[in-house]
Amino acid sequence: MLRTFNQWWGHFSGLATVSTQAATTILSVMSLLFVVLLTQALMNSRPDGGAITVVNVAAYAIVNARLQQVGSGNPFILACVMTAVTVGLWALLTWGQKKLAPIDSQLAALRHFLAVCVVAGYLLGLAWMMQRIPVIGMQTALGWLTMDHPFWVFVLVFVEMGLWYIGINGYGVLAPVVFLFAYRNLTVDLGAIASNRAPQAILTPNFWDYFLSFSGAGLVGALVILCLVNPNPDLKRLGRSSFSSILFSVSEPILYGLPITMNPYLLVPFLFGTPLLGVAQWFVFKLGWVALPAFHVADLPLPFSVLLSTLDWRSLVLAAVTIAVATAMYAPGLIRWSKVRPADTSDDDFTDLDVDF
Repeated sequence: MLRTFNQWWGHFSGLATVSTQAATTILSVMSLLFVVLLTQALMNSRPDGGAITVVNVAAYAIVNARLQQVGSGNPFILACVMTAVTVGLWALLTWGQKKLAPIDSQLAALRHFLAVCVVAGYLLGLAWMMQRIPVIGMQTALGWLTMDHPFWVFVLVFVEMGLWYIGINGYGVLAPVVFLFAYRNLTVDLGAIASNRAPQAILTPNFWDYFLSFSGAGLVGALVILCLVNPNPDLKRLGRSSFSSILFSVSEPILYGLPITMNPYLLVPFLFGTPLLGVAQWFVFKLGWVALPAFHVADLPLPFSVLLSTLDWRSLVLAAVTIAVATAMYAPGLIRWSKVRPADTSDDDFTDLDVDF
């Protein structure tokens, strides 16, 4: 039976590897088509559009080939960056030709020769630079192209918390953009695992859902703990009613029930503290202290989601430390808010009604 299982697992791993390679090939072809279409759109049917498209495809291929050696970036973001650089340089070259050389048929051949020299220098310079930039520098650039960078982690959490603070579902607004990168990173990690390599990408859907938003957006599980131990009876009741929701990372009962929305007492820890904690968690994974969240476990309750997304018991320690720091971060603001928070008088609204039930 064990031999049969090993054979089945070997066939499954081989199928996963082939499927990953096929998906990568299809994605590469689509990214090349995207480069062509994007360049043509920017050139706006100019007569030299065909030439600049060829140059841009060559430049994209040179940079993408080097990035594939150190990891896998988002090819569509790379396509946008390379198109902007190539078309911008071409526009600068065209402007320089008009300024430095008179429009004369006798100089047309010279201008074309200079353009060819500039294009050749551009492509050769890219190839030379790609080969000489150290791997750590390429990995840094790769992080910018995949949002897997501490700067983007801070921006992501900061913008999400800012939207929640003004009453807008920040997760729902940002998900279409962030998941474009996060699921790409997850695919890269799964491909690495299928190829018996270590995963590299940190910003995956699991990292956003179960670490950046542990117990809910803004780490609201810390506020639930503080409400449960607060002497205010209204806050205690809110903490008890919200406890089950944080197990599934549902934050609305606290965000709108406490509320955090438009609450100046909780603004600083919510808007600035949670992004900093998110960056700190990113570095914990980057330093290898906890295995990367490379396994997708959508909608599992805590703490199983944290544990199974990493298959590392140290992720539970990270989650506990994060919620402890968040509790200390929110405590001063919630204590001040509990002293000025108006009492809940919703039950008194029915006392003056002449009803017999």
